[in-house]
Amino acid sequence: MTEASRRLRVFLDANVLFAALWNGAGLPRRLIGRTDVFEILTCDMAVEEARRNLAAKKPEAVAELAMVCATLVVTGTVVQGVAIPLNDKDKPIFYSAKACRADVLLTGDKGFRDVAAAEAGRGLLVLTPREFYERYVRPPESQVR
Repeated sequence: MTEASRRLRVFLDANVLFAALWNGAGLPRRLIGRTDVFEILTCDMAVEEARRNLAAKKPEAVAELAMVCATLVVTGTVVQGVAIPLNDKDKPIFYSAKACRADVLLTGDKGFRDVAAAEAGRGLLVLTPREFYERYVRPPESQVR
């Protein structure tokens, strides 16, 4: 497969997984359902965090999380890497996204903003689900009628 033909690799933070199951009609859920267009990845730590939060706040969604994760690429968690301006809880998400060569790290966590600026031009975009939708999914205005 050539570089030009490969699918965009999108890595999900735990809060995006949680949001996708919290609101089945919301933007995060619609985005993670696009495995036909994007290669959707996450790590086992993000899955576990989403599972814990769903168990506490919406237990009926825990089984559905397992079904959703079966459609994703779930990697191991990378816990060490270069020094970055993130709290210790978020560093493994960033390291894991970099290790699996993700093109985009999708997160709702505002703590990743400094990392997004530092990573600009280095191969990993840090975007919110809305920013990702606007950039990669939403049809150009010329196609909207």
